[in-house]
Amino acid sequence: MYAPCVGSFGRKIKRSAGRQHKGAESIEAGVAKLEQLTIDSRDLSVPVAYFHDELACLDDFVRASRSEKPELLDRIVEATLKRTLPGFEIRESVFLRLEALGFWHGFARGANQEFAAFYYFEGIGVGVAHVVEQLLGGKNHFIRFTGVPLSGPVLPGPVERGQG
Repeated sequence: MYAPCVGSFGRKIKRSAGRQHKGAESIEAGVAKLEQLTIDSRDLSVPVAYFHDELACLDDFVRASRSEKPELLDRIVEATLKRTLPGFEIRESVFLRLEALGFWHGFARGANQEFAAFYYFEGIGVGVAHVVEQLLGGKNHFIRFTGVPLSGPVLPGPVERGQG
């Protein structure tokens, strides 16, 4: 028996009902592969498709994710969305964390049918957002973003010119 799962770009993919990896090691391996794809891919639709098609629809992955509201990541995602679509006003957002892996994922809905799905790796301070201008047919944007917490202000220092 197969249950539909909405994969990347709204495609329905077939999966067996209750699709699961074989434990936490496989989820860890999937997140590690996603991290490598995120670092290496010039076409960000590749890691986004992998995230939606191979991780986000897994029952174990969803069950292991805990809802949290990270202040820094919330601001980074909001700034990324506003830079991509200046009129993007977040009406709803959800942040989920796999604490043991330092991995975040979630989504945001805008006031004007905009939608964004995103993920972020704490260890490397890099994430990807997939932003759709309008659900059901809007233009897609793929954005790599970075952000790491700083313990104090970053002050400009002297700059030395090189030879030549």
